[in-house]
Amino acid sequence: MKQRLPGACQVKRQSRHCQHRRQGGEAGEDKAAVTLADRYRARHPQGSFLARNERVAARALKRLGDLPGAAARLA
Repeated sequence: MKQRLPGACQVKRQSRHCQHRRQGGEAGEDKAAVTLADRYRARHPQGSFLARNERVAARALKRLGDLPGAAARLA
């Protein structure tokens, strides 16, 4: 029987959430991508994918014309 590392389920859940957010941004749904990024940040403030989450949110905000918001996500 395979033994799971503590928190493996949590990382898998975070990864799935991150994947959905990234796909939304690539599909041109930038507002949805930012909403999902905000939700990830609220649910996982110390999450494994937080830096990646913020980069995706910053790109979406930039495409929406919110340059100060994009810069704040990367600060």
